[in-house]
Amino acid sequence: LVRIVEFPRYVRDATSFPGMIGISESTGFNSRLDGEEAIDYPFYVTAHEVAHQWWGQQVVAANVQGAAMLHESLARYSALMVMEAEFGLPGVRRVLRYEHEWYLRGRGGERGVEPPLALAERQDYVYYHKEALAMYALRDAVGEARLNQALSRFLSRFALSGAPYSTTAELLEEIRPTVPAESAHLVEDLFERVTMYDNKGVAATSTQRADGTFLVRVEIEARKRRTDSVGVEREIPLDSWIDIAIFGESEGSGTVSARANRLPAASGCGTTTANSAGFLEAFRSVVSGPVVGYRTHSGLPNLPADSVQYGGTSAQCDSVTARYNALRTSETGAAWSSCPVLMLRVGPTHWVADPKVVDQYGQREWIILDSTLTILKVWHTTGDG
Repeated sequence: LVRIVEFPRYVRDATSFPGMIGISESTGFNSRLDGEEAIDYPFYVTAHEVAHQWWGQQVVAANVQGAAMLHESLARYSALMVMEAEFGLPGVRRVLRYEHEWYLRGRGGERGVEPPLALAERQDYVYYHKEALAMYALRDAVGEARLNQALSRFLSRFALSGAPYSTTAELLEEIRPTVPAESAHLVEDLFERVTMYDNKGVAATSTQRADGTFLVRVEIEARKRRTDSVGVEREIPLDSWIDIAIFGESEGSGTVSARANRLPAASGCGTTTANSAGFLEAFRSVVSGPVVGYRTHSGLPNLPADSVQYGGTSAQCDSVTARYNALRTSETGAAWSSCPVLMLRVGPTHWVADPKVVDQYGQREWIILDSTLTILKVWHTTGDG
């Protein structure tokens, strides 16, 4: 049994005690929730304080950097999931917009250096507002069930225990194994570093197909920045997946509810037409590091000379073919033949794949892949390519 107790509006506050939650008159009991865009913040605050019965009452953090993440941040995430269950995606998006706005306000007013979430101390704009965005992004990447399992394991380890008390390092020990390999950087980006994304849509067009579906092309600009321990911000390579959501005029009507396949963010999957010189230029635009010397190998366009060799197992080739054809079908409505691609390893970190088919216009499509065989770029070669 949990009791909710009102106290006068001397302060605008809410506090959770074992078995009792105190909420000020001005925080919940005389609130007005006018307008369709209003957030039911008495509900949100109450859910947050109820969550403290676990995070803060059962799990107690050690008195070190990051303690607020274990108490306040986990309670915030729990409340966010309750909001989503009660008000659906439109409701939780309003909350996330609110959290994003207040995080940026707090960040703009920081007089010192913003700490990573896992080391936050008195920076409430980090452990309250940034945390909601970070944990929701993590949930989106790993799935709610897997993240809940990690939190459950953490709770079982430290609930109602004495010293030594829990730390964020031990929380991340439970979270890290739940993250897929292609998103492993998320733990570092969200919790251990100060990382910002600058993503925006530049243009979008749609074409209706004969079967009633739509082919949607989206142009985006995306950047990733990181702030170091002395507050210097610099741009770093973008190695993250970017989800692209497409909505109709009325999100609630159900007439349009589509989500694009997740495309590699490193350079997009746009195609360009080039001869062999253009091939090399495109390769160098994607593959970082010096390129020393070139050679032509079995009629292929000029490739960097470092360790050019045939490679790739049959299963790897089939996997790349399937992903490539899915991408090509989404862009053009047609796939290549079902035969596997021909893969070549170029240096220690990149592959080049060549579909074994030349189309009727004499064009061949090429694919650059990273060491995990994730598609980074696709382009055409013509003529001597």
